[in-house]
Amino acid sequence: MRARGVLVIVVMLVALTAACASDDTSSPAATTSSPAASTSPPSSGSASPSEEPVADVVMSNFFFSPDQITVTSGDTLSLFNSSTTSSHTFTIPDAPIDAPIDVVVETQTEGAATIELEAGTYELICKFHEASGMVGTLVVEPVAA
Repeated sequence: MRARGVLVIVVMLVALTAACASDDTSSPAATTSSPAASTSPPSSGSASPSEEPVADVVMSNFFFSPDQITVTSGDTLSLFNSSTTSSHTFTIPDAPIDAPIDVVVETQTEGAATIELEAGTYELICKFHEASGMVGTLVVEPVAA
């Protein structure tokens, strides 16, 4: 199990290094994110972002790794809860109320979140462990023209 955790972190670092901006021209708004290993389909627009995750986020021991994530609206994140004892959430509390981003990932499982928010900086929390310091930052960059 420890080797898998190290592998996930290595893959995450490679994915973060290789991430590129999408050409999505749809209106920037929050969308729901889907629990489980599948990704949400991209929103409609003249060009669609890749359905492949642009970055891996590991949730374990009451922290997000990385704790600052930079995406472009329409990008999908792969979520992995490496904890053997706690479920975690990937929650953006400042997302518009009609479509908050909130994914629960059970212990030792994977999930995905498609981020469709306006450009800006958002707080990232685990609703279960925010008081324990499980917080981070999501930076959404403007969509390239």
